[in-house]
Amino acid sequence: MGYVEFDADEVMQEFGDASVVSELAGIVRTDLGSYARDLQAAYAAGTLEEVRRLAHAIKGAAGNVAARAVCTLAAAIDNGLRAGDTSVAAQTPDLIAACSRLERELGEWLETLSQTEDATR
Repeated sequence: MGYVEFDADEVMQEFGDASVVSELAGIVRTDLGSYARDLQAAYAAGTLEEVRRLAHAIKGAAGNVAARAVCTLAAAIDNGLRAGDTSVAAQTPDLIAACSRLERELGEWLETLSQTEDATR
């Protein structure tokens, strides 16, 4: 099954060990959920420095699982706000939605991985 939000094959090739990948994906999934909630609050409050900081954190987390679209969007917000372009903050709801999709896909993938590991035991 192909995933839209991240490149599962690339992640497996990079880390090789399914248990390492599973742990990493689980951490990223948890972090993304937390970052997205905090990002929603920061955006609603209009605290753009916090929006920038969270976009930067999301960019790093998404990079760990080869989630290029999320990385690109987070980088655009991070870099734009860092450069003083406040108009990029309007993309924040898109980033929150992308984080939710990625979080869901990672959950599905982790479920598949654990079923595969169970079947090989």
